[in-house]
Amino acid sequence: MVIGIVAGMLSALVFKHMGLKHHEEIVFLEAALSFPFPWAAYFIAEALKLSGIVTILFCGIVMATYTRNNFSTKSVTLTAGAY
Repeated sequence: MVIGIVAGMLSALVFKHMGLKHHEEIVFLEAALSFPFPWAAYFIAEALKLSGIVTILFCGIVMATYTRNNFSTKSVTLTAGAY
């Protein structure tokens, strides 16, 4: 659970500092960069013999709450369809 929350908050910070929200031409890059955070959190949890599914759940909740604010409008639509 904590691993998922940390990964979600880390993704929000990364997207905030990268400033991809202001570049509408790289929507696919922005969407593609959102996938490694839950994936990495899952594998870290599994390596520590913790629940990877719960980790992804909490990572997704945090990313939906905080990271989505740092996406462009087109990227929000694209990632909502992808997830």
